[in-house]
Order: sequence, then structure tokens, then C-alpha cells
Amino acid sequence: MSDLFPLGVMIANSSSGTIDGYSFSMAEPNQNVNSAPMYSNYVTRFQQQTMLTRKQSLPYLNITYSYQNIWQSEYQQIAHFIDSKEDNLDSFYVIDFSQGIIPTDISSDFDITLTNTRLYSKIANQKAHYVFLWNGTQWKFATIEDTSTTILTTDVTQGNETTKYGNMTSTQVQVSDVLVYPIYECYTGGETMSNFKPSVYAKSKDSDEGYMYSGSVNFVSKYKI
Repeated sequence: MSDLFPLGVMIANSSSGTIDGYSFSMAEPNQNVNSAPMYSNYVTRFQQQTMLTRKQSLPYLNITYSYQNIWQSEYQQIAHFIDSKEDNLDSFYVIDFSQGIIPTDISSDFDITLTNTRLYSKIANQKAHYVFLWNGTQWKFATIEDTSTTILTTDVTQGNETTKYGNMTSTQVQVSDVLVYPIYECYTGGETMSNFKPSVYAKSKDSDEGYMYSGSVNFVSKYKI
């Protein structure tokens, strides 16, 4: 799988993605991003104030992207992506932009030194198994191969030397102001586009003429955190 919200199918050595043959770029939500761990535990309180607890399911992450008065083209990009997934039928990758951190160091091989690596895992179905490096223009998508308390050992080839998602070079990553974000495999929460409502009508000579939209997209991690 190589679908990253909201740009679509990632292209090797490119900062763009495609959805049904149309090209799109990466963009953060213009209002905010919120993420919170969700725990499904049963709790029964007895007369003596003792408690019986048991786990209903594994903890998961809830991520919400919020948008305020986005352009028609930006709204259509989100709608096109959601339609390509039939809302919550298929999973895809989501960046948790609320957990960005400035790394202590990044090597030319994209190995990352952080003060804390607790959000990441080398195991594919646990926590964040992928990491997003971004300087606001160039980016790189990497898989976590190994972790310690401070170092993420990564693979940017996705097991194939010709498949390097993102156009950030090893030179840029060492001289640019790069932030590191965890990536999770997620589903949407369902009924996604019903959250968006038109606000003001923006007149323009280009493709952005039309109603601006505000709303949010909710994501639920596929694996435990």
C-alpha cells in the first residue's frame, strides 16, 4: 500500500501523489490537528470502592484534521481521496501532524536521532511503523527498521531501491529545518464528507472559484498504539 492522505498514491522520487491519474501535493490542515489515544476498558465499581477492570480491545489512536475556509480545489482533493477509499472501506497512511518534533540529528541514510522514540515501532502492526520527514517543501517517507530509546533506524527504499517516496535528498535532510512526524495506518471514522459545510463564495478566474469549505476528517488507527 502506498496511499498517503491527502495526496493519494505516492510516486517514487517525487513530492506528488496521484488519485485516478490526477496529481496532488501534500498539505497540512489549515486549522489544527488533534490526536488522542483511546482505551476500551470495562470498569465495575463495588460497594467497598474496589474496582473490577478488564480490557475490551487494544488501545488505538484517534486523529482529527480540522479545516477552516479551504479553497474549492483543496476541498475537492479531500473529497476525491475519500471517494477513492469509499470512505472507511480501505485503510491508508495518515500523518499525525500534532506530534511533530525537531530531531537531534539525521544521518545521510535518514536514520533519525530523537529525544524520545516511544511513538514508533519496528513491528509493522504496532504504533507508528513509518515516519514522515518534512521541511515544508520537500519530504521523505520512511519505514522504521529498528528503534532504541533515542534512534530510529529507517529504510527509505520500501524494500525496492527504485521506490523512494518523496523528493528530499540526503543533502537537504542534513541542512534544512526538518520536522519528524509519526505515520499510522488508518481508516476514516465514516460519513467523512458530511462534516464539511460551505461558507463563503470565493470569486476567482482560476479553478478555485466556488464555495470555501470548513469541516474535519476523523481517522482511527488500524493497529494498537
